Amino acid sequence: NQPISTSQIEEIFDSGQLAEFASAFNLDLETAENGLANLVPELIDKSSSAGQLMDLVNAAGGLSGLSASIGKLFSVK
Repeated sequence: NQPISTSQIEEIFDSGQLAEFASAFNLDLETAENGLANLVPELIDKSSSAGQLMDLVNAAGGLSGLSASIGKLFSVK
């Protein structure tokens, strides 16, 4: 998959989620956004047969399952 920008990450996740993610990993917000911008396309590539988003969505149990899985990224303690 093509790389995504940090502005696209800011469209996917709200500022509270990004701040929580950054805090969980003791990162500043910019570093966290850059990390997610690199991680999301890689997750889709590695979690689907052809790097397709719908493969990942279906494997996660639909949109609610995918949302729950991504939400776990923000629940790191």
